[in-house]
Parts: sequence; C-alpha cells; structure tokens
Amino acid sequence: VRYAVPTNGPVQWVVGSPDQGISISKAAPQKHHKEQEPTSTISTYCSSMTMHATVDEISSMFTPSSHQPKRSLVPGIMGEANLVTLASPSTDDPRHYIAIRWAAVRSPVPFIKNRDACFVETHMDVECDGRKGWVRALKSIDLPECHHLRGLVRMDLLRCGHIVLESPGRPDCVQVHILVHLDMKGLVPAWVEDLWMKRTCQGLRTLRKAVVAKRLAATNLVHQHLSSRTCELCARPFTFGTTKVHCRQCSQVMCNECSSTTTSSQEHRQALPVCTTCELATSTKLPPFIAIDAPFVGLLHR
Repeated sequence: VRYAVPTNGPVQWVVGSPDQGISISKAAPQKHHKEQEPTSTISTYCSSMTMHATVDEISSMFTPSSHQPKRSLVPGIMGEANLVTLASPSTDDPRHYIAIRWAAVRSPVPFIKNRDACFVETHMDVECDGRKGWVRALKSIDLPECHHLRGLVRMDLLRCGHIVLESPGRPDCVQVHILVHLDMKGLVPAWVEDLWMKRTCQGLRTLRKAVVAKRLAATNLVHQHLSSRTCELCARPFTFGTTKVHCRQCSQVMCNECSSTTTSSQEHRQALPVCTTCELATSTKLPPFIAIDAPFVGLLHR
C-alpha cells in the first residue's frame, strides 16, 4: 500500500498524462530501491483509477469461487494455474486467501520471449489512513516443483498486485491501483518494457468493465426492437447501410458510436450491447437517464 502512494512514499513517481480516467506512473530513474542496481532489469509502474464500485465488488472478482477467470482481468495472461491453496476464505474472513500460483504472460512483441512466474498470491483486508480496503499481493518464490518451461523466461515478481481503498468523501467510489514492481530477467528494450508495463496497468479498464458487466447481468434485459429511424441518443438519422443497435437494458435504438458492449454472464460470456447512458448509470448505481442526459452522451461520441 505504501508503494502505491503518489507522494511521500518510498517511491518517487513520474506521473504520466491520464488516459480515459487511468493515471499511469513510472518510478523516477534516479531513484533506486535497495534491491535494485542502476543497471538492473527491474521495472516499477503504478496505475490508478477511481471507480464507482465497492471494495467487496472488486475483491469478489478475484476470489477462488468467482466465475471470472483472473487472466481475463489482467491483459496479456496466456495461462495460469493454482498449485497449492494455503488459506481459503472463511465466514469470519471472507476476503482472506493465500495460494501458490503460476502464470505465463505474453510478450507484446514477437522478438521478445514470453515470461512466466511462480508466486504466492495473498488477499487481505487493509486499512490506510482510516480508509478500509483490500489488497491482492503477488510475490515470487523459488519452488523446485514448478519447473522452468522451454520458451518462457522466469521473471521475478518483487511487489505486484491490486490495491483497493475507499475513496475519501465518496462512499460510492473506490480508488483502485495496480502496482507492478518486477525483474523481467534478460534483455528487454526500454520501449518494449514501457509497452509491456502499460498494457498491464490498463487492466484497470478491464476490471471496470467486469464490474459493470456483473451489475448488468443482475438486471432484467429487454427484447430487441429496431423500428426507430434515428439514434435515440444523438438523434443521428439511420441511412442505408447504417447498423442499428438496441440497448438490452432500456430498449433504446442507437448507432454504433453510442453503444458499448458487455457480457450477459461470466459463465456464458455472451456479448450484449448497452447504450452509454445505461453503462454510466450502472457504473454509478443510478437509474438510466438520471446519471447523465442522453442527448449529451451522444454528443460526446461525435
């Protein structure tokens, strides 16, 4: 938790420009951790995002009983396996979990080998400055039974995972961070490392979509009705060749630019279109057409 603090923490962060609500920071090059030498292959990145969600909603995405595969929440994961479960969630501590796991990560470029890691994954409740939260921490271990695989370079996870904290003054929001502090092992060009780490940090967007999809899956979806001649969000007329899309939550007919895609359930993963108004309303726990004015949403996509 301390390493994800943007100021007055053990890491001096260089904050990049926000991208669709996600702030991605990189450790300043002149600052080195005590286990890091200036010529090392250690990478340190952190992404942050404020989400309309609860700590319990985020943590439930990573529980062992969740139907949501972890690899669908972390970009680039090729495969994963649970090797040994050391502690399972209980009635008294439903968000506590410890296991030894393995995962393989796809390289963003074809000329750099894929990586894998054997690590301890720990879930625990935390409290920081009076704010309640939850942490998913990953730390590499050397397990003789987890052999090195051909074609994969075994990287070292020093301090990685998700940090979720209540947002101060906003009870309906949480601050979610992805911390990546690892040794890639082997020669990786700086621009490939940057691309690789930023892809991992973009997992916050995937996580937000999963929260929205889970909420939509709990609502009643309406049947298709495509008789409108104009988009009911941006009022753009449908011409020859224009694809009409209807929102499966509020039944409005819209154009492609005013639509988004979610999944009906984690088991079937059926793609369903929803309008941007309903997506925003679902993510903020407000009824449709109250979260934001519908025509205004359409203007945002012009």
